Amino acid sequence: MNYSALKDIFPGASTKELKIDVDPDWTQFNPSISFGPEGYRCIIRSSNYSMNDLGQYLTHDPHNVIRTKNYIATLDSELDIVDVQPIKSCKWGPIKYTQVRGLEDARLYWANDHWQVYGNLREHRIDGLPTIVTARLDHDALVDPEIYENFDRVQKNWSNLEGSRDFIYLCNPAAVMRNGITYEERPWILSEDSKEFRGGSQAIRYEDFYVSVIHQVDWETGHRRYFHRFCMFNNNGYLMEFTPPFYFVFDEVLTDVPMIEYAAGLVTHGGDFIASLGFKDSRAFLARVPISQVLSAMRPANR
Repeated sequence: MNYSALKDIFPGASTKELKIDVDPDWTQFNPSISFGPEGYRCIIRSSNYSMNDLGQYLTHDPHNVIRTKNYIATLDSELDIVDVQPIKSCKWGPIKYTQVRGLEDARLYWANDHWQVYGNLREHRIDGLPTIVTARLDHDALVDPEIYENFDRVQKNWSNLEGSRDFIYLCNPAAVMRNGITYEERPWILSEDSKEFRGGSQAIRYEDFYVSVIHQVDWETGHRRYFHRFCMFNNNGYLMEFTPPFYFVFDEVLTDVPMIEYAAGLVTHGGDFIASLGFKDSRAFLARVPISQVLSAMRPANR
């Protein structure tokens, strides 16, 4: 798979690392930045496992349980963190699967008059199959939890259509979850590789369309490598255009070492898109990319 460094496609791009104090002393990764009337907020995930150079997960728990704790960070106008609070989890129901606990890869967005969070949960099913769940964020606590239909499939990578309860489910075929309940699919003649596009960030409103960051997985080295694209969607949530593939963070030399990245948030900031992402499930970054360069790099999805 041919993909490029972020700055090779977007010369004006830059990245900066986000760091917070976490307790216990776990990793911090997969941040989800969002914007609302209260300003910029960011959820940052912290977990008790690490990843080795082969992309294998090492759980640091006497009972071999993967645990996740989430933090809500307040950012100032320069996107520097000025306050961090641990998020108090809600009760999702009886614990049926004990090996993975907590809300994973939580994404944040503003919904009418409040902050809303969605992510994937495994503890509520005997088989541990991930399911999309959502809850309202009341200051530093999750309330009003809701578990969406699983369809007995892995559900991890939905993209919320900003300002609604609709989610982009797939790019090709075009599939949207209306109100998180009704599955709507229609034929959509697109390039073959878009069948492998999977959600990452929310789909935010920009002018008269939506923009998100998606990911694809490359197995050519025998290990997972993630790469990304900015994508443009119409008002129905159907893919229209996308950029060439890229990776965000340069890690010495790209050899057989897996590049695990996951973009879970997107906002505008001045003339830039700001994508928030995790790197190797251990670090958190913000990537600043000029909007003009993103739009110039877009190509029709039906080529």
